[in-house]
Amino acid sequence: MVLEPPWNPGGTPVEPRRNPADSLNLNQGSSMRDHITQNLLRSIELTGKRQEIHDTELPGMSLRIGPQGSMSYYVTYRTEEGRKTRYCLGSTKKLTPKLARKAAQKYLASVRLGQDPAEARRRAKAHDLEAYLDNIYGPWLKENRKTGDAMFKRLKSTFRPLLAARGKSRAGRVDHIDI
Repeated sequence: MVLEPPWNPGGTPVEPRRNPADSLNLNQGSSMRDHITQNLLRSIELTGKRQEIHDTELPGMSLRIGPQGSMSYYVTYRTEEGRKTRYCLGSTKKLTPKLARKAAQKYLASVRLGQDPAEARRRAKAHDLEAYLDNIYGPWLKENRKTGDAMFKRLKSTFRPLLAARGKSRAGRVDHIDI
């Protein structure tokens, strides 16, 4: 059976639609689906580009291979707001595929319960305003400015009402209304 190209009403053949990205050499990696096992890790051939293998056993878990051969496990999920988030579980040097899958299951279970573990980690790392002033900005100010001591005391007295009113407010949560 001979397949003929589709024709326009005017009698000219229809050109197949092309993806503009196909003609570009974007040097991006490749992506595939497979069951991630120790045998798969041993059989991976480096291409000089980033590669990603999505696990067929656990949707959301993947293995990312860097251009030089570094390999890490990732879990990808969507937050309640619909934002796609990726979290690194660890390197293949520290985790076996089985342990990575268990960690990914726990992580995805907390996401299904409505939690965003990545957001919780960001909040835990965030400084509250008082700690930021005392531990980071204050020492820098005293070391790099001639009037650093006086400026630091002025800052502390300026923010004292804000800290007292809001408790230990996160530095990222202070709005212009508060100041």
